[in-house]
Amino acid sequence: MYDPIEQESVRWNFNKPEPFSEYLVQQKKVDLAGYPAKLSIDYDQEQLKGWMCEPLEGVSLAVCNSQITSRHKKKFHCDVPMIIFMLLLEGRIRHSFEQPGVGFQLDKNMFSCGDYSGLSGVTEMPVQKVYRHVSFSVKKEMFSRHFGVRTGEKILKKLLDNLNRPGRHQSHVSGLASPDIIMAGQRLFDLPHTALFDVLELKSASIEFITKLMLSVLGCRASSATTFSHQDIEAVKRLKTRLEKDIFNSGNIVELCASIGMSRSKASTVFKHLYNTTIGKYQRTCRMVYAYHMLFSRKRNVSECAYELGYTNIGHFISAFKKQYQKTPGEVFSNGIVTGDSQRRPKGLYRNSSFFI
Repeated sequence: MYDPIEQESVRWNFNKPEPFSEYLVQQKKVDLAGYPAKLSIDYDQEQLKGWMCEPLEGVSLAVCNSQITSRHKKKFHCDVPMIIFMLLLEGRIRHSFEQPGVGFQLDKNMFSCGDYSGLSGVTEMPVQKVYRHVSFSVKKEMFSRHFGVRTGEKILKKLLDNLNRPGRHQSHVSGLASPDIIMAGQRLFDLPHTALFDVLELKSASIEFITKLMLSVLGCRASSATTFSHQDIEAVKRLKTRLEKDIFNSGNIVELCASIGMSRSKASTVFKHLYNTTIGKYQRTCRMVYAYHMLFSRKRNVSECAYELGYTNIGHFISAFKKQYQKTPGEVFSNGIVTGDSQRRPKGLYRNSSFFI
């Protein structure tokens, strides 16, 4: 067990465009390999708060959970050969770069990965009540260190090939996260926010998240340079929001697309371009995340969850759930929280953790 309150803080000042190497120097002063440290990111008069650690050598993981009360727009420069991964669980953020055609915007449940070595750009964050992200950076030489020279080189090459958009020198890949990645990221927010906690659990949760997100990126490719009208993009964003907020009444996909004034074919094309997945898969993601929450919080049993989500065959629900989480809904229910059980640490999916904040 370890007391994080006594650990030295890592402080990043985004009020001036310092290169990433400056932050790495600061990180080396703190024992991130052994224990996590509090993280403060300064924006104007505001601070984003969270924690960071180094579960593997050369892999820095950071978790941020804050409210953003004013719009931010800050420059940055990545002068270190590294690949950066991010999962945004709540909120919105945009990164743009000096190189044309390189940039992305993330909102709820989206992930991104990019090789930003030598790139300069701007981060923009609008006002938002809840902002939560998990990110990690990997130095390129660490792939060979952790996986062996041959395997590490193959993984890195595959990763960089997936990030390269046709006709572009540098790029990124982004999309909507699967339920298991969302839950792995959420698990990091659900670690105990008491004075003492289990470091082994922290490292286990961190490595699980890193592994799942990296495997997902290895299975993706950067989208083509196809462009769509602002009107079409905003319509599909509204469709995504509806899938998240109204999982029971979103209707079938044809009706859903018609509600935003688009054919299924066109909406599917735009959705795939923006989010690197299909409308149907994301609809199932939202429902599976809801099911996990209901089961773990003991608000629904397995059959109630299945019928509520429209499954007439409970076996089909169990199979779909196990495919996403590698465990049955019955196992999640059995390990869940009984209401009023003060002996167990809460891990509710939508609980807004205040760890280190």
